[in-house]
Amino acid sequence: MPEHEEKELCRNHYNKAVQDLVRIAKKNGGDGVADLKSVVFLYDGRTEYYPTPECSDDGEEGQVLLQGIAFKYAQLTDPEVRIPQENPEGAPPPVPSNRTVPAPTP
Repeated sequence: MPEHEEKELCRNHYNKAVQDLVRIAKKNGGDGVADLKSVVFLYDGRTEYYPTPECSDDGEEGQVLLQGIAFKYAQLTDPEVRIPQENPEGAPPPVPSNRTVPAPTP
């Protein structure tokens, strides 16, 4: 049971840390955070990154460390932003598939 509680507490702290990162990104003009990872510092100085909540326990108080990439959506009114089109002018037409589909048998 204690291991179950530890994992649940770790997940709760991870979720709180994610909310804090999003809040900080928005406070600084961003729209959100992507590519979130748990960061674990090892005794030998190396770091490991995980896509799931991972908590460190140094024997006193556990901790959750995260990293992510803050992003901001580009404004559509910005002339530097180009929205890709399905078949822009000058682009070659789509190439038909060589795959044949067998006719159904009666």
